[in-house]
Amino acid sequence: MSRPARKLATIADLLALPEAQRFHEIIGGELVPKSMPSQKHGGAPASLAGIVFRPRNRRSGGRWPGGGGSPSPDEE
Repeated sequence: MSRPARKLATIADLLALPEAQRFHEIIGGELVPKSMPSQKHGGAPASLAGIVFRPRNRRSGGRWPGGGGSPSPDEE
């Protein structure tokens, strides 16, 4: 006995969902709800931003170079 062919989801099916419920993705022809990000996942970008922008956020002088957002008159 064969199974009836299932209809594969399309972008039109995804866009037919109400915008407030449009947190799905199409995987293997099915609309699958996306999993919600965890705190651990959200902490990774925050940590990376801290590392990348740390040199720009420190005060001038001290042990490490950097600090300030614009060059001093001597550097221009």
